[in-house]
Amino acid sequence: MKIGFYLDNAKKDISALRAIVRHKGQRYTISIGESVVPKYWNDKNYRCRTVRDYPEASHINIRLDDWADLIENAINAFGLIVPTPKMLREKIDETIRNRNIEAGGIIENEAEQ
Repeated sequence: MKIGFYLDNAKKDISALRAIVRHKGQRYTISIGESVVPKYWNDKNYRCRTVRDYPEASHINIRLDDWADLIENAINAFGLIVPTPKMLREKIDETIRNRNIEAGGIIENEAEQ
């Protein structure tokens, strides 16, 4: 399994990041809700360059590590089954929802529960 993070649009002042996962012949593109200033992005390491001018870089890199772990655990939860992109997205959403509940954070449809 290979997980890489890529700029959505390097020509913008701030670009969204996407995770591209390759696993057993499948390619998954996952929008992760993170963004970065493209000039501080390192394409070889798939992480932000930690420089004095961009103090957010280390925080972004920590979140990217967390995303990589979350995605890898979600895929591994399927065992021998190769999930569809929809199955993977649902598993990731379920994991995030469970983490929010455990942490006492805000969850979707909280008023209904």
